[in-house]
Amino acid sequence: MTPENFKEARRKLGLSASQMGRVIGLTGDPGRTVRRYEAGDIEISGPVQVAIRYILRYGLDKIARTTVTGCRL
Repeated sequence: MTPENFKEARRKLGLSASQMGRVIGLTGDPGRTVRRYEAGDIEISGPVQVAIRYILRYGLDKIARTTVTGCRL
């Protein structure tokens, strides 16, 4: 997955960088990490790529209720 693919997926889902980070389970400053993925500063790990593909395939509704606390989607 390229940084451009990652950014396109986030935009398709209608999420901010911070929301996307929380949805895929990032800790610390999830928005900063997402922005670094999108800029190509850090490699997008395999598990993150799988999570993105899963979300795109099955939708946020299927996972949001069980994985995201306090994230307005």
